[in-house]
Amino acid sequence: MGIAEEKLDYLLDNDENRDCIGLKNVNERLKNKYGDNYGLKIRSEINKGTNVTIIIPKN
Repeated sequence: MGIAEEKLDYLLDNDENRDCIGLKNVNERLKNKYGDNYGLKIRSEINKGTNVTIIIPKN
């Protein structure tokens, strides 16, 4: 039911000493393959929900 803003920042940051790496890993792989303009975009609102968009080139 939503993720706090400080937690959202943590999900994709580059801290090497962390225990959750799944979303960060996917985001970094997309950026490495397609460039810095691509990857995951996460929007969330407490008590409403979370939306994760994968941004990749059309072709």
